[in-house]
Amino acid sequence: MSHRLYDPTSGKKKITTPRQNKPEFVSGKIGRDGVDGLPQLPIDDPLNPELRVLFHHFFNSVFDRLAGIFRGPLLEPGYKNRMLGVALSNQAYCMGLITQAQTDTAISKGTFAETRESLDLYTRLISIFRNQLAASTANGPPNPMHIELALLVLCILLSYNVTRGKYSELNMNWTAMRHLVNLRGGVHNLTMALAYVVHVDRLCATMLGARPTYVSPSPRLHQLNRPSSITYSSGFVRLETFQSHLVGSPVLEHCLSTCELLSLHQAFHEAPSSEHRAGPPLPSSPEYLYYLRDRVDEDFAILYSEMLHQNTPAKCILLATRIAEYPVTWANYVPSITMDLCTELCAMLRNEDLFECWSGALDVLSWILFVLLTSPWPFEGRDWALSCLQGIIGAKYGAAQWPSNWWEDELASVKAFAWSDAKYSVKFAQVCKELETGTQSQSVPEEKPKTEPKSDQ
Repeated sequence: MSHRLYDPTSGKKKITTPRQNKPEFVSGKIGRDGVDGLPQLPIDDPLNPELRVLFHHFFNSVFDRLAGIFRGPLLEPGYKNRMLGVALSNQAYCMGLITQAQTDTAISKGTFAETRESLDLYTRLISIFRNQLAASTANGPPNPMHIELALLVLCILLSYNVTRGKYSELNMNWTAMRHLVNLRGGVHNLTMALAYVVHVDRLCATMLGARPTYVSPSPRLHQLNRPSSITYSSGFVRLETFQSHLVGSPVLEHCLSTCELLSLHQAFHEAPSSEHRAGPPLPSSPEYLYYLRDRVDEDFAILYSEMLHQNTPAKCILLATRIAEYPVTWANYVPSITMDLCTELCAMLRNEDLFECWSGALDVLSWILFVLLTSPWPFEGRDWALSCLQGIIGAKYGAAQWPSNWWEDELASVKAFAWSDAKYSVKFAQVCKELETGTQSQSVPEEKPKTEPKSDQ
């Protein structure tokens, strides 16, 4: 069996794991609306109101979003109740959920830098985790369930490291995660921690410029349940036909798969408004959607590691495709990865002679810049990207007066590449208003003048 959540080549094999005694849980029922009758937490300060609020926030909000992203918990009845019981009996796991809830609330306020509160929770979690892990391994190999919980805690630590940019600790915790996977007998033996471990492994690889640890043995992409009436990514197909010098086959194949993934994701997540639903026909099963998402996730991590030191149009296209896809299909699980890729992509473009590199492919460059500008998080160089896109559109329509429907043409152009109307339509309209009125440059007096890009050439 592959390490994937779903692998069409695996048939119906089952992974047998030792039966574990579930922790006792006597509190009232909980559902997707939150936690009822929360008992005492298994931490040193169980009545701390701030920690209790964060714990409640996790099960009231964060848990369901993670279940939606990683999907597995949604397939098991009573999973939320069972994991609440685990959290109320396992100190490290409980503190891990509190730490993740604090990170979630900070990100919702736009705070990515480490604060005194976040550092205090992280430090406490590290101490509890190490002591608990040492106790569980003191008398031989730990219980498989204990390893799975330890891996979930490590995934929380690693997502914290990625979000806060703590690279030295990221490397250390990543090594610890792989060691625990080996103790479990390999990634194919994981159960509830599987999806988290595989995705977080790829995030770590991307942040550190390394190859992901857990990769598929087969490079072949199995196309199952694909809607037959849909054509994907006409822009990339045109690029392959007429300008293949810009992008090689591996990157192009990745882009085509990403566009298919975005199309399928939209089909599954559109409001099912009966027979008048627009868009592609809904496939009979979501299995291929999640299989494809896993392959796209893995392919990006591998291609990124292979192109680490390149500064080419192909890498720009690879990064833009990921920036467009990750907030949609992974719901920005770790949004700082998108921010870092935006900053890297913008820096690459600023070091290029744009009209020499993108001659004859300004539609691709415009799409890349729109992807940057509609990204949901701030990044270094956004003002330059806006100014650059204004110049390209001005050269296309004339600097004096753009046609009233210019944005419709631009939207049709970007939709020929990797794009999601559901995710980016509102932000696209805001960017178009910025492009028309120049409100961005007028509303921030401390900005550098528009001649700034020339200083970096």
